Amino acid sequence: MEYEPDDPLMEHLISKPLDFERLQEEIKENRRRLPPLGPGWLVLGCVLAAAAPLLLQMHHDRLPTPLTRADAPPTRFCAEIAKEHLHNLTAIGPRVAGSYENEVLAVTTLVATLRRLRAGAAPHHRLDIDVQRASGNFSIDFLDGMNNVYRSVQSVVARVSAAGAPPAPAPAPRDALLLNCHYDTVPDSPVRALMMRGLIGKGSGRANYHTRAVMYCLLVPRVNTV
Repeated sequence: MEYEPDDPLMEHLISKPLDFERLQEEIKENRRRLPPLGPGWLVLGCVLAAAAPLLLQMHHDRLPTPLTRADAPPTRFCAEIAKEHLHNLTAIGPRVAGSYENEVLAVTTLVATLRRLRAGAAPHHRLDIDVQRASGNFSIDFLDGMNNVYRSVQSVVARVSAAGAPPAPAPAPRDALLLNCHYDTVPDSPVRALMMRGLIGKGSGRANYHTRAVMYCLLVPRVNTV
């Protein structure tokens, strides 16, 4: 960059070169020094680190207030009805896939429950019920290899959709929400089956149309590995 010889500012800068060491000393002196953390902050950090897992566990184990038939709105899960359904399902006894308790009694109980829900569904909703049976086998690459064989495995299928065309200007439903759970005897299976029953009941009894989604609920037993 060229400059005029008579420029007093440039002449001053050239005649007095910058002292970089002095500038560094001034920067160090003017730099704000943060005070070191005291022992109180260290104690606070340890307390928060120890309390965080306890708070998370308390929040995880906190359950909502169970609702009964008297105070449950049409769109909320009713704990009283779910408990009755759980009692009916577990009263059958152990429901191992392929046993009479699972293939006959459990399926009969589920289908009867779905039929009651269909009878009480809103007039603008449709609840379709189907029992599907499948047989087959497939291999599993585990340890030395296993074969999974199943025969006449039953799946209870319930589809909740709008009855007839939805009101204008809502488009015809194209998307589907697929939910599935197991109803045979495995850990936590009765609870999941009764939750599925609650979803079907609330979905078929809601006041507005299913204009954006159709809900499919499958209750599928596990197959034995040999």
